[in-house]
Amino acid sequence: MSSKTGRLRAITPNLFNAHAVLGLLAAAAVGMPTVARAADTIAARDVFVPAPPAITETSRWSGIYVGFGLSGLIRDTRIDKGAGNPSFSQGTATITPSLYAGYNFDGPGSLVWGFEGDLTYSGKGTTFTDPVLGTFQRKGRFMGTARVRAGIEAGNALFYGTAGLALTNYEIRPSTVTNNDVNWRAGVAVGAGIEYALNDNWSVRGEGIYTHFGKKNITFAGTSREVKDRFGQVRIGFTRSF
Repeated sequence: MSSKTGRLRAITPNLFNAHAVLGLLAAAAVGMPTVARAADTIAARDVFVPAPPAITETSRWSGIYVGFGLSGLIRDTRIDKGAGNPSFSQGTATITPSLYAGYNFDGPGSLVWGFEGDLTYSGKGTTFTDPVLGTFQRKGRFMGTARVRAGIEAGNALFYGTAGLALTNYEIRPSTVTNNDVNWRAGVAVGAGIEYALNDNWSVRGEGIYTHFGKKNITFAGTSREVKDRFGQVRIGFTRSF
């Protein structure tokens, strides 16, 4: 009797456990969709998905650039010879090389602006003789400018204007002055041009720059005379952008 009772006691817990496990599995199966939906709701509410970064387009013209040019340079000198005498006026023209470099900034919109400097070889000196002024020389070798440049980008082209300061060692002196001192003079420069992009790195430009160095008093034949120097430059340049 006691052995049978013992067997019944051994079987009863196993049956109970089996029913319990089946019940838990059924409950889990019934509740799984609800739990999954809750998890999805939490995930949809709590997970932050950042927006894609905005794409900023940079102008092809922005950045540093250097270039080489050939200029048609016209130099005009006027010397006041005093009352009753027409002013001395003499112009010369030459083809001369130049170098330039600068930096451009974007915008806003299609605006491009920046800074540019250039150096132009102004040619050899020349000697002139006048009945009133006597014999004098035009000497000097270089002319440079430092300018602001601003323009509008239109397709592959850039239309621009420019203005700034100019510096030259070009000067007039009587032939009796034999020293070789170099006297630099300051002036102003204004101009305009168009530059066309051949590809991402190379462009070609055509521009005109007018430079005026104001008035200066120089003594000729014992009398102080007023001298004006002006330069007109038409340049074709080839530019490398970086």
